[in-house]
This record gives sequence, C-alpha cells and structure tokens, in this order.
Amino acid sequence: MVLFGSHAREDWVTDEYEEKGVVFSYESDYDFLVIIKKDGRKENEVSHQIESYFYDIKGDVSSLVHDIEYVNVGLSQGQYFFTEIINEGILLYDTNKFAFDKIKQHRLFNLLKLGYLNSRYQSDYSVNKQDVKALIGKVKQLEEVVIKLCLEKISSLG
Repeated sequence: MVLFGSHAREDWVTDEYEEKGVVFSYESDYDFLVIIKKDGRKENEVSHQIESYFYDIKGDVSSLVHDIEYVNVGLSQGQYFFTEIINEGILLYDTNKFAFDKIKQHRLFNLLKLGYLNSRYQSDYSVNKQDVKALIGKVKQLEEVVIKLCLEKISSLG
C-alpha cells in the first residue's frame, strides 16, 4: 500500500472561506495505491474495503487497486502516473511478495530540463528534496565521467 499525492508530498490543502454568508471548505483527499495479485478478487471490492476502513478519518480517501502486472507494464513503459507514485509515494505496507519493474530514467532528465525553464519563469517552482538529491548524484556521476575522458584525451596528446 502506497500513500501518494499531496499528503505524500506534504503539500496538501485545507481551506475554508466564506462567500455571501456561505462557508465553503476543501481538504485534500488521501490517495492510496494498493497492489494485489490476480486472485479473482475484484479491484473495486478491495477499494471499497479500504475506503470503508478509513471511514472515520477526517478527509476523503481515494484508493486505486491494481494487480502487480498492470503496474509493472505501466512502469516499464515509463507511464508518468505510476512512475510518480513509485518515486514520490510513501510505502505504508509491504508484503515483500511483489517487485516493481525498473523505472525509466527519463524522468530525472526531464525534471532537470524543465527545471531550467520553470525556475526562471515560475516564481513558485520547486523540486522536492528526494529529486534534488537524485539529480546531484547524477551530476556528480557525469562530472566523474567528463573528468576521466578529458584526462585520457590530454594524456593521449602527449
């Protein structure tokens, strides 16, 4: 079970305002991805059980239930939705029976590329700490490769 979305990113919204004497309120929902094996249980039955379990919690609960094969196909194809859940979600419960397929590395490159533009033109642009750490690691690897190649080239020139 993975918590994802605004509560996992710690940027959920709780808002209340009054307009023409009527009070309106909004609170971000809790989003869960539940991975199951194909055992004949219907995904909507599992989703209903989860939402019923969390009935007393303040705020809405939304659960997505998929079998591991479905999620892994999405990950192997680089689907943004599942990739973001796996990268930014918080693992709440793990049976250690499933393994996620390797996620395509294009996401970090796209984040770096978009960050160049978005950070210049969007005053509220931000990148989470986990992505910054991953990007720093990749940049350090790149630096090591460049230094090695440059030194090899210089030494070959004699």
